[in-house]
Amino acid sequence: RECESQQQRRKATHLSLPPLLEAANILTMAAQNHDQIFNQWVGKQVTIKGVGGTITRIPGEDGDSVRTRRRNVWSDTKFHTFVIERAPESQGEGLVAFRAKGTDLYLTISLYGDKARRGISSTLSRTPLHPDLVPVVVDFAVGRGDDNFEGKGFSYSPMTVEPGPPSLLQAFRLEQNFSGSLHRVGIKTRFGTYLRSQHWNSTVSQSPHLLGDETWYLAETFTQR
Repeated sequence: RECESQQQRRKATHLSLPPLLEAANILTMAAQNHDQIFNQWVGKQVTIKGVGGTITRIPGEDGDSVRTRRRNVWSDTKFHTFVIERAPESQGEGLVAFRAKGTDLYLTISLYGDKARRGISSTLSRTPLHPDLVPVVVDFAVGRGDDNFEGKGFSYSPMTVEPGPPSLLQAFRLEQNFSGSLHRVGIKTRFGTYLRSQHWNSTVSQSPHLLGDETWYLAETFTQR
């Protein structure tokens, strides 16, 4: 019986090793891909193009806003050029922030558009509170509001530009999409959502997955303004 038990254990170990090794290889490759994308783009100035057009900073009397615009309609490059900076390590390792060229404004996510949610989140992100606890506190204080026609995890509240230094709402992880190209990436928030080109109304919103609407094409630019 003891021999049979040992044989069964060896067999179980033998059967379990391949899936474990495969999982380890996948994690290793994902980390290598992330490092490659991070090193490729940090420090570069770029345009960010999605299915609905190029992310563009729109100046306004009440503050700048963010929209997607076709380049042939909004041709002044200074409004759709962003500098990819290394985000503060306090926000996590390997994260980036997008600063609008010539300003101290950074692309900033909106937690479902509620001003109270956004204000509380922005304040908490600059405190010693652990990043993982920020959304928990915000949910308790304000409520998430997941009711929409696509289901849980989608947010239609548009992205904004806000002053730095980069906070939790302005730090992102670049992820390689299904194409394998270093230029076609997903931009993941610290809350696990992806920036989405909401092409039907020319805004940048959030989605729970990385598919076509969440794929962005990064192109390096060399504008001097």
